[in-house]
Amino acid sequence: MRWKLWVLISLCLHASLVAAAMLYVVEDKPVTPEPISIQMLAFAADEPAGEPEPVVEEVTPPEPEPVVEPEPEPEPIPDVKPIIEKPIEKKPEPKPKPKPKPVDKPKPPVERPQPLVVNKGNDLKNLNPTAKPSDKGDEKPVAVASSGEGKVPNAVRQGLPEYPQRAKAVGIEGSIKVRFDVDADGRVDNVEILSADPKNVFERDVKRAMRQWRYEKIPYKGKVVLIEFKMTGVSAS
Repeated sequence: MRWKLWVLISLCLHASLVAAAMLYVVEDKPVTPEPISIQMLAFAADEPAGEPEPVVEEVTPPEPEPVVEPEPEPEPIPDVKPIIEKPIEKKPEPKPKPKPKPVDKPKPPVERPQPLVVNKGNDLKNLNPTAKPSDKGDEKPVAVASSGEGKVPNAVRQGLPEYPQRAKAVGIEGSIKVRFDVDADGRVDNVEILSADPKNVFERDVKRAMRQWRYEKIPYKGKVVLIEFKMTGVSAS
């Protein structure tokens, strides 16, 4: 085996020499090729050196073929019903509530000192300071002057009218002159407003109070009384 290897090597060397010589040939001057002598050398056979060790060639396992996975079958597309969106109803925006107007707080009425009532038991005291009390101890008021004739009946009960709250709140003062008759039972009858200053302010309260007046049971016509409304109190004369 080795001598064959050496023969092949020798042939290869000679062939390479021939090829190299041919490359140096000049184009203009042809070179006569010299005969090449090839001498075969005989090599002595090597003594057998025992059995050659077996050459263990590494066996490369073949690469496994790639497993081609089958393509999955496409799933059937389900019939999807189109979703119809319902129109969204817009709620009407609430109208802004108007801001409440500031309310002016009414000013508290100025408290004034209560007038001193000049009557006892809701009756007028004797308007004449020189009058004497009766035997029973009750003061009987003296009748005021009037245009009637005969004996003037004395007031048994003559309560003063109330001051109208509205007029008192704004500080209105005034006076009322009335004329009336006294019947046989001592009641007031035929009330007539002779003058009112200011008008339509104190008349109603005066008439309401006169319904409760009582006099002596002596008929009398044309009795006149002046009632004054002042912030300090109500008086009759």
